[in-house]
Amino acid sequence: MFRTLRTTDYDELTAAEEGWEIRHRPVRPEKFEGHVTLARIGSLGVDLESWSIATELVGTSPPQALGFVLPFAGIGSYVSSGMDVAAGQVDVFGADCEIYAITKPGTSLISCSVSTEALEERTDSPVSTFLAEQADGHRVVPSTRWATGALCRLWKQLLNLSVRKELPREAHDQLLDEVLLVTARALNSADEGSVTGIRRDYKLARRARDFMLERYTEPPSIFEICTFLNTSERTLHYAFSKMYDVTPKCFLKTQRLFAVRQALKSRHVGERVSDIALRFGFWDQGHFAKDYRAMFGELPSTTLQRHYAKSC
Repeated sequence: MFRTLRTTDYDELTAAEEGWEIRHRPVRPEKFEGHVTLARIGSLGVDLESWSIATELVGTSPPQALGFVLPFAGIGSYVSSGMDVAAGQVDVFGADCEIYAITKPGTSLISCSVSTEALEERTDSPVSTFLAEQADGHRVVPSTRWATGALCRLWKQLLNLSVRKELPREAHDQLLDEVLLVTARALNSADEGSVTGIRRDYKLARRARDFMLERYTEPPSIFEICTFLNTSERTLHYAFSKMYDVTPKCFLKTQRLFAVRQALKSRHVGERVSDIALRFGFWDQGHFAKDYRAMFGELPSTTLQRHYAKSC
């Protein structure tokens, strides 16, 4: 199976994901474009993904699979559960692990999954045994340039093969063995002492983020957020600038605009744009419509009319 999608809608990108249960959320109020190319051949899956602006990814890794992600050199660095991931590193996920990542503008990466069933079938292979032991928890490990390059070449081969309607069993098994071998070498090359550490500002920024999302309809002030977290405004701003590269105020406004868009897509009968905007604390309809259009490329009334037409 081979599929590619380029979209300006976060929900369309979320729906396109297969195996990785991930929701996409904006970080700042800017126009967005996402691109994903997916390939699935038996027990192997590979995605090539990119985002035009900073984007938050929240969800879980594939169940019953070993998942790993490699950013492209120069444009692929991102933060994964508080750990920096850059070119030359592998972001490893066991089955059904939590994903909480923040990408930078222009981030591009490759994500791959290998089913644990495929690993278990090769009980006589030391490579499969090694990888099966890795299929638990989450960590970021450095890798050699050779292993990273080899993985990229193999996954490109997988994409090329995926356009075929059928792949012989022998060809699939051979490709799987190659992927497992290179992946094992990539993970085995890591020095345990150099595993990326969790950034100190991660927990504070995430707690602030969660508090904001719980208060969509009653947007908290910066003072209220700091009081809840028992921290200073300066410390909060520092943590947010490091994790999200935006101020807490900008982040909160972005989430409220995004929440309005979600509500417009699933509005109740008779509910107007102004009703929904007021629900999320937008009192000035003129400023709200201008900010909404700048972020989503259309007026909120256009969003409402289009999705109302779809539901009829």
